[in-house]
Formats: sequence, C-alpha cells, structure tokens
Amino acid sequence: MTSKNEGKTSKESLAIRSLLAMARPHRLDYFVAVVAFFIKDSPAWILPLITALVVDTVVQGGPISTLFVMAALAVLALVQNYPMHMVFIKRSSRATRSIAYELRTSLTDHLQKVTMNFHQRVSGSVIQTKIVRDVENIEIMIQQSLPIALSGVFSLLGALVVIAFNIPIFLAVFALVIPVGLLVVVLFRKRSRDKNEEFRFHVEQYAAQVGEMTTMLPIVRAHAVEATAKQLVNDSAYQLRNKAVELDWLNGRFGSLAWLSYQMLGVASLIFAATLAILEVIPISPGQVVLVATYFAVMMGTAIGLLNIVPALAKGIESVRSIDEILSSDDLEHNEGKPRVESISGEITLKNLGVVLGDKSVLDDLELRIPAKSMVAFVGPSGSGKTTLIQTILGLVRPSSGAVFYDQKSIADIDMRSVRRHIAYVPQESVVLDGSLRDNIALGLAADDELIREALKLSNLSELVSDQQGLDLVIGRSGTRLSVGQRQRLAIARALYRKPTVLVLDEATSSLDLESERFIQETLETLSGEITLIVVAHRLSTVRAADRIYFLDSGVVSESGTHEELMKQNGAYSQMVAGKEML
Repeated sequence: MTSKNEGKTSKESLAIRSLLAMARPHRLDYFVAVVAFFIKDSPAWILPLITALVVDTVVQGGPISTLFVMAALAVLALVQNYPMHMVFIKRSSRATRSIAYELRTSLTDHLQKVTMNFHQRVSGSVIQTKIVRDVENIEIMIQQSLPIALSGVFSLLGALVVIAFNIPIFLAVFALVIPVGLLVVVLFRKRSRDKNEEFRFHVEQYAAQVGEMTTMLPIVRAHAVEATAKQLVNDSAYQLRNKAVELDWLNGRFGSLAWLSYQMLGVASLIFAATLAILEVIPISPGQVVLVATYFAVMMGTAIGLLNIVPALAKGIESVRSIDEILSSDDLEHNEGKPRVESISGEITLKNLGVVLGDKSVLDDLELRIPAKSMVAFVGPSGSGKTTLIQTILGLVRPSSGAVFYDQKSIADIDMRSVRRHIAYVPQESVVLDGSLRDNIALGLAADDELIREALKLSNLSELVSDQQGLDLVIGRSGTRLSVGQRQRLAIARALYRKPTVLVLDEATSSLDLESERFIQETLETLSGEITLIVVAHRLSTVRAADRIYFLDSGVVSESGTHEELMKQNGAYSQMVAGKEML
C-alpha cells in the first residue's frame, strides 16, 4: 500500500513539474500578468486601511480634509483596476490558451510517432477524451485558479504587512490562517487525488463504451439488440454518475470544513481585538479594531477561495497525468537523424521476423523476399496475422524480433517517413475526410486535377466527377454521401494518385461489386510488372494472378507458390479454394 501511494505521489510531482515546464516558455506573459494583478487587486488591502483611517478621523472629530484625501486615494486605487485587469486578462489568456494549443499539437505530433502497438492498446475514444477533455480541464484549472491564488497571496501579504506596522500582536493570530488551510488540505489531499483518478478512469471507460456503441450501431440495429447495447452504455454511465457523486461529496465536505474553520477563527479574532481594546491591554483604536475585522474577513474569503480551488487543481493535475500517459510513451517510431531514402526499387525482405502483441505471438520467424515489381499475395484464415504482417512491412508495428529490409536496408536504420513517400496503402476500412473529392484524393499532396481524374477513372469512380460540382463535390463526414463500395474505390484512387513504387492492398476489394472488382483487377494487371504489389485478399480472382502466394496460419507461412503450384500441393490453400472460402 505504501509503495502504491508513493508511486501516486511521484506521478503527482511529475505532473506538477510537467505543468511548470509547459508554462516556462510563457513566463514573460505570466510575469506581466502577475504584476498587473498585484496592482489591480491592491484595493483589497488598501481600502481596509483607508476605512480604518476614516473611522479614526470620525472618532477624533476631523479634520475633514483628511476624509477628502482618503476619498481621493480610494478613487485612485479603484479606477486603476480596469486597465490593469485588461492587461492581466490579455497576458494570462494568451499564455494559457497557448499552453492548451501547444498541448494539443504535442499530443497530435506524438500520436503520429507512436507505433500501432500503442494504438492497439489504447482506444481511439480514450485518446479523443485526453485531447479534448483533459486539455480543457487544464485550461479551466489555470483560468480559475490563477486569479484566486494571486488574490489570496497578495491579500494575505498586504494584510500581514499592514498589521505588522499597525498592530504587531495580531500577526500570530493572522499567521494561523496558513496552517489551518494546510491542515485541511493534508486531510483531504490523498482522498481527493484517488477520487479524481477513479473519476477520470470511468470517464475514459465511458468514452470507449460510447465509441464502441456508435461503431456497432448498424450491427446492433440489424440484430435488434438495441436494448442490450443501450444497457451496457447506461451501466457505464451509471458507474460514472456514482463516481461523480462521490467526488462531489468529498469536495463538499472539503469546502464546508474549510469555511467552518475560518469562520470560527474570524469570530475569535474579532472578539480578541475588541477585548484588548476594552481592557486597554494595548493601545488600539476603534479604527484598528475595524481594520483587524476587515482584514480577517478579507483573508478568510481569500483563504476559503484558495481552498475551494483545491478540487479544481486536483482535477487539473489528474488531467496532466492523463496526458502524460501519451506524451511519456516510449513506444515510438524514431526517424530523426536517420538517413533518408530518396528512392526505392520495391524489393522487400523479411528476416526472422517475429511480432508479439501483449502476450500473444502474432508472427513467428518469417523468412521471405518480395522481388521488386512483383505481385505477391498473403492469404489465410482470419486471425492468421495478415494485417499485422502488412503493418509491420509498412513500419507501423515494431518487430519483436528479426527485421524488415527495403533494398537491403533495415527499416530500423532508415527514416521510414521518406520510404513511405514511395508507398501507397489501402487498409480494410476506408478512411474518408470531411472535405471535397479533390481533398480526399490528394490527401496532403499537391492537387493535380488531371491526375486525380485519371486515378478516379482507374478505380472506376468517374461517376462522381460527372456531378456538376466535379472535384469540388463535398462527400460528407466519414463519406456519408458515398456507398461502402464507393468509399473503398475512393481509397484505391487515393493510393493510385500517389504513383507509388509499392502498392499495398489489405482486403481492398472486399466491398466491391463484381463489375468494380473486375475493373480494379484490370487496373492491377496493368500495374503488374511496373510496381511492387502486395495484396491481402480472400477473393480468388484477386490473388490467382500473383507471382507468389503465401498462406499464413497462426503467424507462420505454411505454404507458398503460384496458384497452380499450391493447388497441386493439395494443402490448406487448395482446401480453402475447394471449400469456396475463396470465391
């Protein structure tokens, strides 16, 4: 238990250091903001002193000129608040919003660098929650906490300085404000940290559950199991609700105890000051009694305010820890400083390749060579490791053993980003952007309308260009205006537009009708001999023309050869064909 708590404390300290590191580039903005806040908030500790002097002037019967001087000073202290407040807002807002922007761009950049191993472990919905919700929590924490913290610190320091010069005996009483607050924080710190961590975990679980529900919506409705799907999400929402109530209950107890402690201390301070004045134990004027009461009321308000932001701070720190789970991940693809590859022939070699994901061996000791400008196909039952193999060849999944070579150069020793400029990949699930047809085909490359139309023609998708909007046709978020087959052909057109040296198709024709498949097959035949084609498919028409077919079974190549050679072997491949598992 102790080591667990120490681990959490260590993570919390790391989160605080990370937060300070985020603020460091914006220290000038924050410094100006702090100075502006000190000036703008000065009435909080100047006006009580002016009030005390006015009371004493009234008790002493004048002079009236003193009242006018005090009034002028009060007006001056108040008027400067507006311009100084705007300086504070401008500087603090710019710094805080910049931190949020930099956090989101850092997360985006890091997510582009982590391997697919990481993405397979962490749900996309959880990642989205971290980028959106956790960064927003950090913004809110800084925006809400900074002014309250500065007000509390400056009010406390101002009051202590004035009291030290006017009634030094009360310094001891005022000094109790700090230990009382620290005691309350210590009492609740660990529980608050644990409850915030639990709440954050359930938020991520709920986000993952909602993401899963939306993905499976067509299947759920088709099988008429809406009630079951709804119940699963509702159960997760109910657990989240319970954790939120527990957190609110803890924060409520924290705030109530803080308020009660300081109110009792304030009453004691007022009675103590009045008693000293009545008994004339020390020379203390009526104005000074008012000064003590006013300052203590101000200090109590700021102290309670400081304590009330502790839950927000705890929530923000937990969000920093949550984001660090991504930023501190070392499961990265390292390309910086490695030699760039300006061109490739298309030859790919696998040597003793093995991949372990979690505790499962997905690929085991694969040895094969894909000659340049050849066409190879990988077939096998579901779960045999075909997609993992493709992702490993692309450098998206890190090998656990062995290596992948492009033109005899290990992908561990070269900048894979430069290699991928010569590769096009069509995955099982087509990804469509919320933009125009042109944007979707070019996808980061300079748009050449003539080449885009050619790619659309080769993928049998010219009907989309016949629309009066042409290449400016907006196809909707996630391609809602396209059929499944059209989305798949769009992905193929995108790959062809890149004019790749290596084209990788992972079940890229599975959703096509026979006419479209025939059209794509003809396109692949024209490319055969010009580029390297790597195909994963269950359709015989797609793989039978391959120069070599590899049959994968449980991560191992059990058979290889041409279609005719494999059929003669009467092995797993021929049985799959005979059983019409490949049509």
